Amino acid sequence: MQRLQEKKKALEEYYQAKKKEQDLLLNQVGQKNEIQNITKFVSGIGQAGMAIQQIQNLGSIWKNSDLSGGEKLLQTVTNLAMSLPMLGKGLNDIVNGIKSIGPALGGFSVGVGALITVTTLLIDRYNTLKQKHIE
Repeated sequence: MQRLQEKKKALEEYYQAKKKEQDLLLNQVGQKNEIQNITKFVSGIGQAGMAIQQIQNLGSIWKNSDLSGGEKLLQTVTNLAMSLPMLGKGLNDIVNGIKSIGPALGGFSVGVGALITVTTLLIDRYNTLKQKHIE
C-alpha cells in the first residue's frame, strides 16, 4: 500500500513538473507572437512612410521640364502602381498591429490612442504633400 502511495506521489510530482514545462513553453510562444506582432506593426509604419515618400515624388516628376508628357505619365503610373499597394499594405499592417498589441500593452484604449496618433500623422503628412503640389 505504501508503495502505491509513493508511486502516486511520484506521478503527481512528474505531472506538476511537466505542467510547469508546458506553461513555460506556452509563455515563450506568446512572447514570440507579441514580438512578431510588434515587428509587423513597425514594418507597416515603415511601408506607409516609404509609400508616402514615393507619392511625394510625383510633384518632382511633373515639375521636370526635361521629360515629355508621355514620360511623365508613364513615370506617374509606375510610381502609383508601386506606391499605392505599399501604402495599403502598410496601413493594413498598422491596423492589425494595433489590434494585436493593444491588449498586450494594457487594453483597448492604448490601441485606439496609437491608431488615432498614427492616423493623425498620416493625414497631416497627406495634407502637407497636397498643399505642396497645389502651390
